[in-house]
This record gives sequence, C-alpha cells and structure tokens, in this order.
Amino acid sequence: MRNPSHTDERGMALPTNIVETTSLPLITALLQQSNMVAALPEEAVQTSCEAGHLTVLLGDLTLGVGAFGLITRRNHKLSQAAQLMLSTLRELAPQVYDRRSPIRLQA
Repeated sequence: MRNPSHTDERGMALPTNIVETTSLPLITALLQQSNMVAALPEEAVQTSCEAGHLTVLLGDLTLGVGAFGLITRRNHKLSQAAQLMLSTLRELAPQVYDRRSPIRLQA
C-alpha cells in the first residue's frame, strides 16, 4: 500500500511512475528509452552493460528479505515432484535466508 504522504521513512519522495514486470526485454527497453532505474542482478544485464546500452549505478546492494511463505491448496495432495521440491526448500531455506543478516544482491 502506498504511503499517503508520498514519502518514504527517510522523507524522500516516492516514485509516481512505477512499472512492475518480470519481462527482462521490456525492462531493458524501458531502461534504454527512459530515465527509469531498476534493481536487477548484474548477470541479467551484463551483455547490455558490456555493449554500452546500460550502466550499473549502484552495486552490491544490501537488501533484506521480509517474511514469506509457501502456499498450497487445502485438501489437495501434492505430486511427488512438488513434495520433493517443498521438502528441499524447507531444508535449504534456513541456510539461504539467514534471519540474522540481510541478503546481499548485486544490481
């Protein structure tokens, strides 16, 4: 939900023109044709950066991952493959998402 004062907790103005998409071709086109910025893994745009089409403004961002969960349908038995994936996620998540330190992402 958008902050009614249109500023963040530091008093900085929030953007008013937001595009939300997972389409990398659309994101790179918007970045090349506008003054928009995006937080992306550097590997995803490395080729565009090397070609001089995009520039990394900030790297090595520390971003915290908030609480999240896995949702399944009630009274629906998961396939064996889904059960395996779910158990693997539950086993590995504590190693990947250490609650004591924020996730380090490259942008």
